[in-house]
Amino acid sequence: MKEKIITYGCAQGEVTLPARQCWSTPDEFVKWVETFRDVKFDLDVCAVLQTSKAPNFVGPPGYVPEGQGSGYSNWVGEDGLMTSWDLPSRGKTVVWCNPGFSDVDPWLKKAALEAGAGTSHCFVLTHASTSPWFRDWYPHVTHLWAPYPRVNFDPPSKDIPKSSNPRDVFLWEFEPYLPASRKKDKLRIPPLWK
Repeated sequence: MKEKIITYGCAQGEVTLPARQCWSTPDEFVKWVETFRDVKFDLDVCAVLQTSKAPNFVGPPGYVPEGQGSGYSNWVGEDGLMTSWDLPSRGKTVVWCNPGFSDVDPWLKKAALEAGAGTSHCFVLTHASTSPWFRDWYPHVTHLWAPYPRVNFDPPSKDIPKSSNPRDVFLWEFEPYLPASRKKDKLRIPPLWK
């Protein structure tokens, strides 16, 4: 069976991405995280215009919103792994990131580096895992939340049916300048989100 591809129109023509990596976080869950952690997301670093969960976003490599050019007020760059997550006009930037689950390691590394630089308070949503990347980045996270019930992601297009997510997820929270003494007992079960 051939893999479904999602195409997003942009200033350069179009960007195509594997559909299985383009499912977005439900708005309801993002709003719950903002309320639960008393934050407001300033920047989504892994989005396109149609899926962004913050007023500002960074698109995938090669993506500039169609007809907007680089002057589009909400678009701050392309390639979230190469672009700074700091929005200087905002003070500390609160970042949302739901990367494709096939390669989350570089996103966790980037979140740890950005928070370590003191400019960003980062939230990264990943699948629960016993992979090496989990062990590598767990010591750097401030809080690791295990939300329940499972988050069912929104499909990337209307012709793909919504399905239930077979995996649990973790919400990684990286805070800037947090003393090591506060990084104990990191894995937490929050109240029900829905």
